Amino acid sequence: MLRARAVLAAVGLALSLPALLMALSLGTGGPLDPIGSPTRDLARGVDQLDAALARVRDSLTSAGATLDQGGRASTDASQMTASMATAMSELSSAAGVQVFGVQPFATLAPRFSELAARSQDVAASLASTADSLGTTRARLTALQTDVGGLRDTLHSLGAGNGEPDRLGGPSLVVTRLLLVLIVAWVGASSGVALLAAIRELG
Repeated sequence: MLRARAVLAAVGLALSLPALLMALSLGTGGPLDPIGSPTRDLARGVDQLDAALARVRDSLTSAGATLDQGGRASTDASQMTASMATAMSELSSAAGVQVFGVQPFATLAPRFSELAARSQDVAASLASTADSLGTTRARLTALQTDVGGLRDTLHSLGAGNGEPDRLGGPSLVVTRLLLVLIVAWVGASSGVALLAAIRELG
């Protein structure tokens, strides 16, 4: 019985060392890491996704700047065209003025009225375009926020730091620490049991 206990304790102690090394290597991508290959593949995939999202973010930023410029330009053009429509309408009214009983600008009045109407239509179209660009800009901002949140999540998993042992973040570190403590406790218990059995056999 004592010999069986000694053998079991010796086996437990012998297995504790490689188990401890594997526990320390968990998630590091090292040669003893039991999930080494999947970890490296996952780390590469996460880094590639993070890089792709960074390019998307840059594109969205550029698109946002373009939309901002387009929105301001449309608003300014709408205001200028509306002002021109008002001026043309006033000129159309002024064209009816009489000079010595004659209306020298009467023939221009219809043209001024037509220009005023068309300018007003263009101003309304530009204002609508500015509103549409503003709505698109708001949606683009929301998309930028979503992309930023996804990148933050990836970074919490260790993306972009070039260290595969960080993949999984603090949770993997805690898991690794717990495994190390459990294996160390088993090894210490096996060592104590082996010593006790040797003493009793002696």
